[in-house]
Amino acid sequence: MDWTNLGNWIAANTDFTPLVESRKSVGGGCINEAWVISTSNDRRIFVKVNSRQNFDLFEAEIRGLLQLREAGAIRVPEPYACGAVGDHAILVMEAVTPFSWQDAGHQSRLGRQLAELHEVTSTDGTFGNTYQNHIGRTPQNNEPSANWADFFAQRRIDFQLQLAAKNGWNIEERAELLCVVREILNGAGASEGSLLHGDLWSGNVAFDESGNPVIFDPACYFGDREAEIAFTRMFGGFSPAFYRAYREIHPLPEREALLHRLYNLYHELNHFALFGGGYRQQAAETIRLILAS
Repeated sequence: MDWTNLGNWIAANTDFTPLVESRKSVGGGCINEAWVISTSNDRRIFVKVNSRQNFDLFEAEIRGLLQLREAGAIRVPEPYACGAVGDHAILVMEAVTPFSWQDAGHQSRLGRQLAELHEVTSTDGTFGNTYQNHIGRTPQNNEPSANWADFFAQRRIDFQLQLAAKNGWNIEERAELLCVVREILNGAGASEGSLLHGDLWSGNVAFDESGNPVIFDPACYFGDREAEIAFTRMFGGFSPAFYRAYREIHPLPEREALLHRLYNLYHELNHFALFGGGYRQQAAETIRLILAS
């Protein structure tokens, strides 16, 4: 990375003059490099870097951040600029200093604010989004559909089943599984699409200096809000206080356990596509349980 060119680009495309010599490398996930950089007016900015060929990841991320910010339910970092410097794609956004507010009160605030976000629904009654994005490095097809069961079966599960086949795992029960997915979701799925963060695990949540929840790294689309809650359970990190506060606004659905297993199958299959390993066994067990339901 040519830090002089990067600093010049940031100065030309934002209101900040970065002091790149004071940069600090921070976690950018498994996809990006990331730094917090001080500026000449005593501000801090968060800078993500990827290869230029992955510029579309940052374009979609900015659209997701703006979509969540427009909802106004929960704090989201402000994106400042997105572009290319040499061979690199660059995303510049507000730097949020994370604090470890893990007590029940702050977890409850997170639950309430997420529930408020999920009250934002698609204006035309469809599921999906007006743009395509990614879940990790995997493309996420958000082509809108008027039916949630069809959307989730086709755009989420079948897409991942096709990826699994390309990665050497041909799931023989594919047709039967898609039929059962549609049957379950037609009986218990959403009648309207809520605005979802789309990739809400504990690593994409923080609390600021005032204890306000902050969410980032979105993969937004309009879908069943239970798909979001299901994923919060996949890796843990959300307390009982979070779920109690959320359920005060959005009560438990029928057949919650089965519904959540079905929704998390999408993420299990995606993790198999990204990382392989034990995720195949985990997804296979979920498929068996869904088919036996």
